[in-house]
Amino acid sequence: DAAGDYPFMEYMEDCLEILTYLTYYAPTISDGVWSLYKPLCQSFFDWAFDYLSNINLPLDNYISRGNERFLSAPEHVET
Repeated sequence: DAAGDYPFMEYMEDCLEILTYLTYYAPTISDGVWSLYKPLCQSFFDWAFDYLSNINLPLDNYISRGNERFLSAPEHVET
C-alpha cells in the first residue's frame, strides 16, 4: 500500500507451502496455479526477497513440472 506496508505478509510462508504442494503433487499445473507465477515473481522483486528459500520450491516446480508451458511464454523466462 501507500505506506509501504504489505498486508497479509505474515501468511507468505504458509501460502508458499501450499503453492509448493499444488505445483508438485498435482498431475499437471492448472491454469489457476499458473496465474500465480507472475505475482510470485513480482512479490519477490518488490518485497519478499527474504522468502527466497521458500520461493525456490514452487519456482523449481513451475520450471521442472511445467517445462513446456514455462518455455513457451517469453514473459516466464524474462522474469
